[in-house]
Amino acid sequence: MVKLATEDGLDTDNPLTFPGLSLFKHPLVVAFVALNDIAGMLVKQLKDEQDAFLQEDIQQDIDKAKLLGLEATRLAKNSWHHKFNTWKLLPIYNDTASKLLLGEFETLNDLISFDSNIIDELDKNITILYRTMANKNKEVTIDIIESIFLNE
Repeated sequence: MVKLATEDGLDTDNPLTFPGLSLFKHPLVVAFVALNDIAGMLVKQLKDEQDAFLQEDIQQDIDKAKLLGLEATRLAKNSWHHKFNTWKLLPIYNDTASKLLLGEFETLNDLISFDSNIIDELDKNITILYRTMANKNKEVTIDIIESIFLNE
């Protein structure tokens, strides 16, 4: 996990962090620092739970929209302006979709590269819905293609 620090040295992951308090040895300050750490952990846990709930809510909205088609998915995707809205719609050619369904691409970048090299007068009449997620175990990102739409 990447921690962001502001120019003044504040820890943005812990909203109750006060820089420099750990330098004091007074018992009252030590108790305040310990209480601050506990409160910070509780606030972080509550924020993580709220983030998980919000992410689940966004996923449910996207899943419902996918059942209604491309335009409903586009509207649902564009209605969320939040860091958890990681869905993207990508129009692709028929040849690219065929190779995708045959499992001929190892990565989304391979798919995009192949699709951009097609010189064809046909419209891109297939759209994929994908999202990029962080794999925290391996500290890499993964692309997940969630749906393939035939343009209506």
